[in-house]
Order: sequence, then structure tokens, then C-alpha cells
Amino acid sequence: MEGKMPTKRRVWTASYAAGAAMCLGHGFASLDPAKTAGTNADWILVTLCLVPGLVLPVATVRQAEKRGG
Repeated sequence: MEGKMPTKRRVWTASYAAGAAMCLGHGFASLDPAKTAGTNADWILVTLCLVPGLVLPVATVRQAEKRGG
């Protein structure tokens, strides 16, 4: 079973994928072009939803794994 991903990693991967899907779904559903001040709404969605929602948890888990948590 060398190629099999560990259970903990599979759970976190599934969790992040579900979170990304929810961010995308909620983000696009709640965008109102009148409130974006004429800016590109895609950059707002990526910056405010996906970056903190995906990068920070991944960084936190990797730091915990380095410390042996």
C-alpha cells in the first residue's frame, strides 16, 4: 500500500475541497455588481474567500505536522 494516501490527509483534502466549493458557490451567489464599484468581481472573490479560506488552514496543518502534532 505504498501509493495509498493516509487517512488523515484524505480527510483534510476532502475538507478543503468542500470548503472551496462552498466558498465558490456562496461567493458567486452573493456577488452584486452594483456593490463592487465597477471592479472585477472575480478578483474580489479570489482574494476574500479562496486565499484565506484555503491557504491559512493548509499552512496551519503543515506547521502542526512539522511540530509533531
